[in-house]
Amino acid sequence: EKIIDGYKAVILNIVRKGPCILMERGADYILRDVISFLNVYVYAPNITKKIERAVKIGGQSEENAKAFIQQQEQSRAAFYQQYTDITRAELSEYDLCINSDTFTGNALDMSICVDIIKSALQ
Repeated sequence: EKIIDGYKAVILNIVRKGPCILMERGADYILRDVISFLNVYVYAPNITKKIERAVKIGGQSEENAKAFIQQQEQSRAAFYQQYTDITRAELSEYDLCINSDTFTGNALDMSICVDIIKSALQ
């Protein structure tokens, strides 16, 4: 309970300061009755691109990248299951879902996804 209380305090403090982007750790659950926001889920089903991102951004070795990705996904799902009534990655829970594999040639270039989100906010 202290963990979610700490996240909640930090998230609410950030939101009170002005427009922001919050990723993961139940921000959607914490804010759902507090403020109007765009709830976006960017996902990548292509394991090859996920591995490339884990290596280039996460500093993982190619040998460990797949296990790292699986651990991250399990950790996020477990967090949501423990602290919220939201099923993480259930597309109906989000306002906008973007398959980043569709909109990225380079696994690290998320600029088209960013443009889609900006357009949705206008």
